[in-house]
Amino acid sequence: MTVVTEPHSEPSPEPFSENTADVIVVGAGPAGSTTAYHLAKSGLDVLLLEKTEFPREKVCGDGLTPRATKQLVAMGIDISEEAGWLRNKGLRIIGGGVRLQLDWPDLASFPDYGLVRKRDDFDEQLARQAQKAGARVVLVGMRLPPNYGPHYTEDFESAYPEVAKRYRTALVPFLLEDFSEKEDFFQPDRIHPTEEAQPLMMEQVWKALQPVLKSK
Repeated sequence: MTVVTEPHSEPSPEPFSENTADVIVVGAGPAGSTTAYHLAKSGLDVLLLEKTEFPREKVCGDGLTPRATKQLVAMGIDISEEAGWLRNKGLRIIGGGVRLQLDWPDLASFPDYGLVRKRDDFDEQLARQAQKAGARVVLVGMRLPPNYGPHYTEDFESAYPEVAKRYRTALVPFLLEDFSEKEDFFQPDRIHPTEEAQPLMMEQVWKALQPVLKSK
């Protein structure tokens, strides 16, 4: 038996799609926005997704170490007192009847001070800096359950289009639009969507995401 084989050829590359980005960063917190900033500065096409509106408050982290301070300087952020930043010289730890004062070390490669700023606008500053560097931002809207009261829930919902308009970002009005009233698409805590809900959320995001990708 003679077996005849076709000459080997490399598969043809898929045509470039206009619906692409080099990198999509999910979450415009400090890590996400900083990553998006440096990637955009390096010349990559970056898309930054965020599901909460700015300004926003978080309970974790108003204090920054000298290492974090150096990163802010590298990003070109104004860390002066006039811009709302406060400097600190170290940490004070109190617990179990013990009080410790730990000064920041004097190192040539880092500043000898840390910074303090409220989280309600710290994350936003980083996201805006990433945007200035060329990253594109998509804001993903959410709604609160009715037990928060009509005044608060209405203000919360209206903040998303206001922020999107102010900063000229794309907006997904409500991530859970297609299934928010369907219990089968939520885990027992009635907060987190199930695996079956993921394609529905993707469709909502894609409606806002596709025009942004095409616009590059």
